[in-house]
Amino acid sequence: MEFHIDVGVDGGFVWRALDEAGNELVTSAVLASREACVRAILTFRVEAPTAPVFDLAETRSARPPSPEPVRRRKVTAFVSLPRVARRRYDPGSGSRASSRQRP
Repeated sequence: MEFHIDVGVDGGFVWRALDEAGNELVTSAVLASREACVRAILTFRVEAPTAPVFDLAETRSARPPSPEPVRRRKVTAFVSLPRVARRRYDPGSGSRASSRQRP
């Protein structure tokens, strides 16, 4: 395994871990400096050999099925309009009745 430090597009630095065949195993987030990359690599080299492995794919299949969706009732909100607006508003048409007055 080998590690590469590279300059990112936005001027930050990233590090990558490559296997013997040159395949990328890990890519870091963009870090502020080259020194931050070196510290992260050193931490990775020390912590990775003893880090626990959590198989999240296996735990997802072991979860119980999700419950049936809750059926929601349609709720109509009643809004109290000011008295002036009540006279000019026709709730059936969705627009102001004064603009559609018939002779």
